[in-house]
Amino acid sequence: MAETKNVLILEDNSMMCNLLKTLLDLEGFNVICPTFPLMDILKVIKDSRSDAILMDINLPGLNGLEILKMIRNSDDINSIKVIIISGSDRKKESIEAGADHFLMKPYIPDELIQILKNLS
Repeated sequence: MAETKNVLILEDNSMMCNLLKTLLDLEGFNVICPTFPLMDILKVIKDSRSDAILMDINLPGLNGLEILKMIRNSDDINSIKVIIISGSDRKKESIEAGADHFLMKPYIPDELIQILKNLS
């Protein structure tokens, strides 16, 4: 049996976060949905011990690409897989910033599930 993956969802829309949490819980993932605003985003990420982060590009305070750059420059968390989600086509920019995957809203939930299941 495969090891359960821990997923941190960084999404300021609590309804969307809860919907994604329910979907991923049903697929066997351990999911954390922190409440915004977050005072110390890197501490939340480090404390979550996540295998993957599902992150909206538009977050209050910092945008997802700024957070992604902070993750990639932090030795203890730079190996976490990051999936950027956006309502606008920012795939090239996201991948160049270090994202492992990019999903444009609206996306098919099965696509997200397959990406998460295939992360290694």
